[in-house]
Amino acid sequence: MNNTTMKPLIVMAVAAIIALGTALSGFFIGRSIEKFKTSDRAIMVKGFSEREVKSDMGELMLTFKNPGNDLAEIQKKSDEDTKAVLAFLKSKGLKDEEVTLDGTELFDRQTREYSSQGEKNEYRYILTTRVKVNTNQVDVIKDVSNQTAELIKQQVNISPSTRYYFTRFADLRTEMIAEATQSARQAALQFAKDSGSRVGEIRNAVQGAFSITSPNEEHNEVGSLQKKIRVVTTVTFNLVD
Repeated sequence: MNNTTMKPLIVMAVAAIIALGTALSGFFIGRSIEKFKTSDRAIMVKGFSEREVKSDMGELMLTFKNPGNDLAEIQKKSDEDTKAVLAFLKSKGLKDEEVTLDGTELFDRQTREYSSQGEKNEYRYILTTRVKVNTNQVDVIKDVSNQTAELIKQQVNISPSTRYYFTRFADLRTEMIAEATQSARQAALQFAKDSGSRVGEIRNAVQGAFSITSPNEEHNEVGSLQKKIRVVTTVTFNLVD
């Protein structure tokens, strides 16, 4: 075969090699993009868990005041009121160790630094005494706070204030996080079903803060015997075909 005949064959062979190389290059590039897109396919969803629980600890503050102009006299009346309050609490089933005297405070109008000139008041002194109850008998706390009229009938000028707490939070934490994660997976499964995909492994998960509110969120949480506990978890799942 002479040189004239060889040249077209060589050109054709080179062209074929280049074409094959280009095809293979396109094939591998295509596969790379496909893997990248597949590995990058993910869905971020939120799941939540919510529980309504009853408080297991209660705090009751009973504040009573005695005004007057004779300090010894109002101190005597305050002592009598304290005895009446302690007897009242004991009659409701509260234990001595659950009740503490939370101090007294004397207000003397004549010693006020910013008293108005010419201001006249019927009483010079106001003696304030506080008795505090801390107990896990939360129902007793609620009843006592609603029955202070018994003390008012005994001429005790008293006002109650209640606060309720849920302290067994650790008992629910693990279970609620698991529920929130499962809730997120259910949302991801629904999305995957609609899009013709399948849910793969968890890529990332972020647990939100637990919140405690009253069941009726318009009300004050600490004043509510019932509590609503909620946690929201944000989970990113891989999607596979």
